[in-house]
Amino acid sequence: MPDSRVSVLPLYVLAAVTLATVLPGLSFAQPSIKDYPNKPITVIIPFAPGATDVMSRFYTTEVSRATGWIFTYDYKPGAAGRIGTALAAKAAPDGYSMHGNSATITYGHLMKTKLSYDWRKDFLPLFQMNRTPSILMVNSAFPVKSVAEYIAYGKANPGKINYATVGAGGIVHIIAEFMHSQMGVKVTYIPYKGFGATVSGLLSGEVQATHASYLTHQANIVAGKIRPLALTARNSRLRQLPELKSLAEEGIPEFEHVLWLGLFLPTGVPAAIVNRLSVEFNKASKSEEIAKKLDAIGEMVGGGSPEEFRQFLLIASERLTKVIQDNNIELED
Repeated sequence: MPDSRVSVLPLYVLAAVTLATVLPGLSFAQPSIKDYPNKPITVIIPFAPGATDVMSRFYTTEVSRATGWIFTYDYKPGAAGRIGTALAAKAAPDGYSMHGNSATITYGHLMKTKLSYDWRKDFLPLFQMNRTPSILMVNSAFPVKSVAEYIAYGKANPGKINYATVGAGGIVHIIAEFMHSQMGVKVTYIPYKGFGATVSGLLSGEVQATHASYLTHQANIVAGKIRPLALTARNSRLRQLPELKSLAEEGIPEFEHVLWLGLFLPTGVPAAIVNRLSVEFNKASKSEEIAKKLDAIGEMVGGGSPEEFRQFLLIASERLTKVIQDNNIELED
């Protein structure tokens, strides 16, 4: 990343100086946050109310409590998040629109259908809300009680494990393909329209396995209806399931997957506003209230600077691109 401290003036500054010299009566307004925000900030959610909504509301509620700022929510579900994301990309870069999204945003450029946006050009990553492992889990009636048994069953019965995904070619499918390729196991993927539907499918026995957050299946895990087998992130533990190890520890060393949700701004928002938002959301991430709320649902607090979030996304995007290409995954349109 270029050093912003170099002494050479940017072209737009030189242009401003030149014009000011030629036209001495002309003044140039610099971005100011003195009155920011003076109206509600809208959070665009590209899905129906759910995990992205819950997580972002935790943070915006805390920021509102500390600052008095008002946040409103605009839900634009459809096309695996692409409809709402396209709208968010076109929002005015004035700091009054932000976008709540997940890993789906990082591989959209690989779609066969040309998208109207590319996160690397059209969005400014603002804040990573969480970093949480998902859980490989099975229906408790399925005769598998460990990762080793899951692999053994899958190899002895290729294609006989029905595995729930959210959409065909969505992030759950992509990660599942990666995981099973590392295991050497063939399964049959059953696409559902949302995580709620995967819960019903797993409980009914229509599918035998899936991976998802603890939050998604918490009630049924506690009730013993769903059996967790392993966490997807290396060296991770959940307070609610302290004995549950990672897939890396269970003999799949090359596999890792971290769930995350983040807030984005359209490219072009003034740096002063970006910094102000980043400061307030990072303050919220350090509050006891946020820690309690996230811990209660098995989530780990996020945080960090916009640049740190951007670097995380670049690495994640490269990893997902490789998985998609290596496994010949046809992304959902």
